[in-house]
Amino acid sequence: MSSFKPQTFGKYFLIDKIATGGMAEIFKAKTYSHGGFENLLVIKRILSHLGENKDFIEMFIDEAKISVALQHPNIIRVYDFGKILDNYFIAMECVDGKDARELLKQLARQRRLMPQRFAIFVAIEVCKGLEYAHTKADLHNKSYEIVHRDISPSNVIISYEGTIKVADFGIAKAESNMYETRDGVLKGKYEYMSPEQAAGGALDRRSDIFSLGILVHEMLTGHRLFKTNNDMATLKLIQSVGVNPPSRRNPKVSPQLDAIVMKALSKKPADRYQSAGELSNALRALLGAELIESCQPAMARFMQTVFEAEILEERRRLEEGSTIAEQLRDELPIDNWEGHTDSRITTMSSLVPQASARVWPWLLAGSVLLIFSAMAMAVVVVIYGQLSQFEAENRPGSLAIDVSPAAAILIDGRLRSEAEAFTLDEVNPGVHVIRLELDGYEPWQESITLEPGERLQIQRVLAKEEVLQPEVAASSITFTSTPDGAEVTVDGQPVGETPVTWLEAEPGRSYKVVYRKKGHVASTENVTAVEAGKSRDFFMTMRRPAAAPGTLKIGLVGGGWAEVYVDGKQQKKTAPVSIQLSSGIHEVKVVNSGLGIDHTERVTIVAGRVTSVQIQSQ
Repeated sequence: MSSFKPQTFGKYFLIDKIATGGMAEIFKAKTYSHGGFENLLVIKRILSHLGENKDFIEMFIDEAKISVALQHPNIIRVYDFGKILDNYFIAMECVDGKDARELLKQLARQRRLMPQRFAIFVAIEVCKGLEYAHTKADLHNKSYEIVHRDISPSNVIISYEGTIKVADFGIAKAESNMYETRDGVLKGKYEYMSPEQAAGGALDRRSDIFSLGILVHEMLTGHRLFKTNNDMATLKLIQSVGVNPPSRRNPKVSPQLDAIVMKALSKKPADRYQSAGELSNALRALLGAELIESCQPAMARFMQTVFEAEILEERRRLEEGSTIAEQLRDELPIDNWEGHTDSRITTMSSLVPQASARVWPWLLAGSVLLIFSAMAMAVVVVIYGQLSQFEAENRPGSLAIDVSPAAAILIDGRLRSEAEAFTLDEVNPGVHVIRLELDGYEPWQESITLEPGERLQIQRVLAKEEVLQPEVAASSITFTSTPDGAEVTVDGQPVGETPVTWLEAEPGRSYKVVYRKKGHVASTENVTAVEAGKSRDFFMTMRRPAAAPGTLKIGLVGGGWAEVYVDGKQQKKTAPVSIQLSSGIHEVKVVNSGLGIDHTERVTIVAGRVTSVQIQSQ
């Protein structure tokens, strides 16, 4: 139960507090203007102590100006920004829904995963907003070079109508560049940074692509990809990019979707999708145009089901806050709110000349008689018309429901049947809520409007519920090498370049680990993971391949034979002989005491060539 008491803030009436963070308080608010017009919006009120940081305020104002210029269906609109008393603020579009963080938390509580098509749909819609912002240019066609810098679940808003919007464009830049680094200001944001952002490097649009890849991975698996015990460990982990494909945790994820997510999560920006539009095209091709078209209404039903109780509570708070806001508005002097009072109605008596005293009684009596006669006739006509209209407008209809497989059928919250088919007659026209439930399947719910006398047919195939399996406690393996930069695969799946920490090892399991680096020999070892919650290190020395061989040809002038030693090692064959040696410098010794031969020489062997040594034997 919210304890917030509605209050005024300049021309805005704050009716409910949504959240409080290290940077701002966020409220639902209303404004009132001429003719009874009112508008619902969101006020992000910057905490007063931040107003003392001039550098922050300058960046905040610059970025807010850009945010106002971003007008796109998939971006939260910014209507206004300024300062009231000691607080800077932003007035934004109000979306009736939840952010992706709240959705994922709710699904985790219910031990469920987000259906894959919804995860893909959310990503496609976010891509639309990103592509627009990334390519936004001024009147001179100069790009603003906008990078969001904070594509995280809390900044992706999903409405109860199934629409997707990205929040805090530009404001994220001001937040991430704050000089003040008190605990909590950026808490939870590090997990969604790109490697170059975690390293403090230069950023472009491809940084947002990586962050979106993290979000998609999380939506598909219900698992926070780079969650650790502290911020520094998180930053280090992101820079190593030890990532498994989402199918490791959710086997229902297809290889095609795995490939898309892993490309977005490539460590090097050049290996990722180069634009949000390119990523969107890949996702759209995977989902298909027909399924994309049906996603928004399906997403709306999904959100309304998942947050059914929360929606009722939010509406109650909104109505309660609006009532108090109207009372506050009425108590304020006219000069203190936008709008005007109703204009006075001029009385008719002031416009009609007064009749003489002698004529007036007769006129009055006649008028009364005429009025009563007209009223009697009007009553008859009205009653007859109303009865006919009432009958027409209230003629009952019927609902015919077919569901596969057989499920519990609820109409307006009342269980009517548990079957594949059910028909209810004599249903009053108007809005009714139909809900279908079956264990192991996603519930389906929809509000329908039944017209007078209508027979409404509803057919539905329930989708199997994606159940979140309990996570198995994992251990970790840190892979290192000399030199650094070796690509590591575990059971054929890439985990990153050394040094890299892999967090998802199954305790006690043996893995085939392969190190590869250009100019070095690939090395393969079996590595066994340690117990849950523990970590082990595994080091590999990368060897360069042996040089290609050349040929050493030793001849004896005058005949005979002699023993041959190369680099101190006696050869099996005696001279004259041809020997395959690695390229480079070798020491050759030829000996036969009976013939007086004792010759030592350093020779250079060249790959693919023959080097000859002739020794006098007599």
